[in-house]
Amino acid sequence: MTPANRNPRLLPTVRKRARFIANRRSPRTALESCTLQGSIHPCSDENGLKAGFTVTTRTGNAVERNRIKRRLRHAVATAADDAAARLPGPDRAICGEIILIARREALRISHEAMVSELTKGIDRLLSKSKKAATNSQRPSRPANG
Repeated sequence: MTPANRNPRLLPTVRKRARFIANRRSPRTALESCTLQGSIHPCSDENGLKAGFTVTTRTGNAVERNRIKRRLRHAVATAADDAAARLPGPDRAICGEIILIARREALRISHEAMVSELTKGIDRLLSKSKKAATNSQRPSRPANG
C-alpha cells in the first residue's frame, strides 16, 4: 500500500522489536481490552505519537488476532485525538510511543466502549509519564562516605 492510500487518521506503527523492548520498562496501565505501556508527553507536533500492537497466539487464531489489531488500530487513533483535545495549553498533541498488549476481550466490547477506555488509559499514561519526569529531575542523594 502506498502512503497516498493510507488512512490519514491512523497512527504510525512501531514495528522494530528494539522499540518494543525499550518500552518494556515504561509506565503501564491495565484496561479491560488491553494493557497500555509507553512513554508519552504533551507536545505541539501532530505526528508525534506512534503505536505498537502485540497480540499473542494464546489470544486466538490468525483471523481473530488480525481483527483485534484492526479494531485497536482505529480505536487508539480516535482515543489519542480525544485525549489530545482535552489537553490544556498550547500543546494539544501527544508525542512518544505507546504499546498495546491486546486481550481477547477486545473482540467483545463495542467500539465506543473501547475508545472511552483507551482515552482514560492514555490520560493515565500521561499522568504517570509526568510523575516519572518529575522524579527523574530530583537531585540524587549524596553518596555515603
